[in-house]
Amino acid sequence: MSTGTLDVLRAAREMNAVEWDALVDRSGSPVFYRHRVLSAYERSGLGGQRATAYLLARDPGGTPVGALPLYLLDGREIFAILGVRPPAGGAATDALISHFPHCYDTTAMLAAPSPEVLRGLRDAALAEASRLGARVCCLLNVPADGPLAALLAELPGARPVPSAARWYLDVPSYGGLDGLLATMARATRRTLRAAARRAEAAGARIELSDGSGEDAADVAALCAASAAKHGNNYYPEAAVRGFLAALGGHLTVLRVRLGGRTLAASVCFRDGGVLHTWAGGAVYPPELNWSPNHVLFHHELRLAFDLGVRRLECGRRNDEFKARHRLSRRELLAFVWEV
Repeated sequence: MSTGTLDVLRAAREMNAVEWDALVDRSGSPVFYRHRVLSAYERSGLGGQRATAYLLARDPGGTPVGALPLYLLDGREIFAILGVRPPAGGAATDALISHFPHCYDTTAMLAAPSPEVLRGLRDAALAEASRLGARVCCLLNVPADGPLAALLAELPGARPVPSAARWYLDVPSYGGLDGLLATMARATRRTLRAAARRAEAAGARIELSDGSGEDAADVAALCAASAAKHGNNYYPEAAVRGFLAALGGHLTVLRVRLGGRTLAASVCFRDGGVLHTWAGGAVYPPELNWSPNHVLFHHELRLAFDLGVRRLECGRRNDEFKARHRLSRRELLAFVWEV
């Protein structure tokens, strides 16, 4: 940048947490950028990252005006999981990426739209990638129709690549859960309602907690099993457990339990008027005549309406299920620079 300074912090503990979170608020960035979440992610090693860096741009007066968290990891698995086409030279073993892979909402935290600040962050990210020996530098999950994509497209060398879409629900549009269900195909609506009714008849309980002081081993095991079902290690059990433990009190954990066993669970983040259904999983005992996953989804929807949020974020993948249940699709891009 022609003015101001740019700091490269190597760990979350080097941040001024109050200053960092103030920039999260000013830039309108999601909860996944808050200091406590970055710190928990870093300590847990959930992304399998081998190094971290947090870029912080300041104006001439020293006020933060932009920031970008970065993670060095093996790009091969994460690009495959997120549907990102590998760089021309083949799948990148070492990639420096933003944001962390387990977040579907990537931005550069800019206090105000600024091509100059964004260019400074991009240049610093490329320099950090070179220092760490990464073959590519990449911003994942950038909304294709958002202002950041337009700014990034103007930077030299940027290569936008389509990736897995993200899904959400505009909650107020439906007036209530029954209003949403009425828009679904009859068979879809009946399946959800029948699952909820049969689960209740079987004695299943729906439990809500904030994760405070609890051992989330059951939730971590379901997340790990869900990833393994798709042939990857996206949710390492011990790392998920550590991440959730560090964020206890700042979560909403939704469980479907029967006979003392957790059959399905969802980890959610409340972020102002947005509810993020961040991660979860389910098991399917053969003796059941209902799907724990359908019951879980039914109660995620109910929770969003009960809380009165303006939007329910439902992550990436499982496109057919989400489209069938009337969620809206948002296209995402990865912006890739070869180092």
